[in-house]
Amino acid sequence: MRILKYVFLLMLLGLVALTVYVATQKGEFTVTRSVVIDVPRKTVARYVNDYGNWASWSAWKQDAPDAVFRHSDISSGVGAWVQWEGTGGGKLTTLSSSVDSVSQKARFYDEAGQSSLRFSDTLGKTKVTWKIKGRVDFMTKINATFGGGVNGLMSDLVERSLESLRKTLTYEIKTYSIRVSGNARKTGGFYLKQTFTCNESDADGRIANALAKIEKLLRKQRTAMAGTPFVIHEAFDYPTKRVTLSVCAPLREEIFVSSGSDISVGFLDPFYAVKATLTGDYSHRKSALKKATDWMQQKGIAEATHLKRVDVYVKYAPGARRPSQWVTDYLIPTGQAVIASDTDTDAPTDREATTGSTTPTPSSPAKTTTAAPRVPATRPQGTATPTTQNATPAHAPPAATEPAGTRTRP
Repeated sequence: MRILKYVFLLMLLGLVALTVYVATQKGEFTVTRSVVIDVPRKTVARYVNDYGNWASWSAWKQDAPDAVFRHSDISSGVGAWVQWEGTGGGKLTTLSSSVDSVSQKARFYDEAGQSSLRFSDTLGKTKVTWKIKGRVDFMTKINATFGGGVNGLMSDLVERSLESLRKTLTYEIKTYSIRVSGNARKTGGFYLKQTFTCNESDADGRIANALAKIEKLLRKQRTAMAGTPFVIHEAFDYPTKRVTLSVCAPLREEIFVSSGSDISVGFLDPFYAVKATLTGDYSHRKSALKKATDWMQQKGIAEATHLKRVDVYVKYAPGARRPSQWVTDYLIPTGQAVIASDTDTDAPTDREATTGSTTPTPSSPAKTTTAAPRVPATRPQGTATPTTQNATPAHAPPAATEPAGTRTRP
């Protein structure tokens, strides 16, 4: 019996000693890790900036598959946040973001901290450097004591997260396909829009935020989109690389918005176009447009330059989080039908019923029939006429095949 008392006393002393040892260990950590990803910097920055993507590559999610990840309605840009619950819960809030870096206010294990990610070009690839600082609670210190300490614990999480980001992005961005349709028709109608001018490199992020804002307004008014959203290319300034875009949501009927709002209502006439359908990330937009214009040149089809190009979001985030599954129709206006059978671009499902081919062959020339001229949709009295098109920007996000017609009344 006396021996058992001694054993118990030794165990108690050992526990006290362990507690004192853990308590004296540093709870603070500073970790910096890097990874090189074979994807353009702008694409990497856009993907990391969007908190809707974090659950797909975060090691915190890998370690706790049941952990719940939540993020703000507008999931990228200043003020956006992501929060996860469960083992190792935390929260990140964006303080500043650009194509070069993201700065974040952080909470790891319920303790305040800091986080920053930097993106730099490295021989055509992108080097991502993630630095985090903070402290952990007592229980986490105990868990980390026999696993290399707190720095070791956090280093492992950051390293695995960056490696997962590398694998995810490499696959998602490089998996894509392009299909050119001989003819498509865009129908007209009212739409809700937000127009802005920004650097070409910031266009994708600005489009996503504008779309989130429009969708929030529609939910507030209990009004549904009459189809899928689209982007109108209003103007492009080559010397400064700045684009003017209108992010639009089709409406069943005209609605009214409060005066002074940066969201307004426009009207689009129907128009015919050659359509390039991109399944994949928006970074392949230029390739899709080049394939379409090459096809047009081979068929002797001219672009109607007095009209504006439209990008239609058929499938996009947040409905589809994986970039390889996004579907975007890029419409190059022709003003009239250029193929005998045409495809109506109003329904997202119609993109499969296309004419023409992705790879045109000399043996199958297009039937350039002079189809009936473009017939405008019934335009309300006093609606402005379409504006002339400026040079289209090299980069603009997608839209859906819906009511967005000729070039618009801004």
